[in-house]
Amino acid sequence: MTTATRLRDWSALLDAMEGDLAEQAAALAAGRPVSLDDDFDGRFAAERLGPLPRELRERAQVVLARTQALEERLLAATEALASEARMTRRATHVAATRAFSSASTPQFVDHRM
Repeated sequence: MTTATRLRDWSALLDAMEGDLAEQAAALAAGRPVSLDDDFDGRFAAERLGPLPRELRERAQVVLARTQALEERLLAATEALASEARMTRRATHVAATRAFSSASTPQFVDHRM
């Protein structure tokens, strides 16, 4: 594999990664599900690319940092959704328990007073 081919292939990989990151960040910001490219590994198999060219090292580090930042945002969003789901289940359970207990507990009014 020539240096020019390696440079072209790695540039294409970084372009694809940047595009995917932009789409995923936009989806997360809009509250839409973040989709992952199932065929990404097939399109850019590491064994086909060879070592990262020095000329692209800085760009690859920027893409890596953006990837890690998005991962942190996704984890935070996932934790927030899990917390919200727990609170919703708890509130639903409490409301159902109160409704059931008040409906099943006999209520008597003494009219003699």
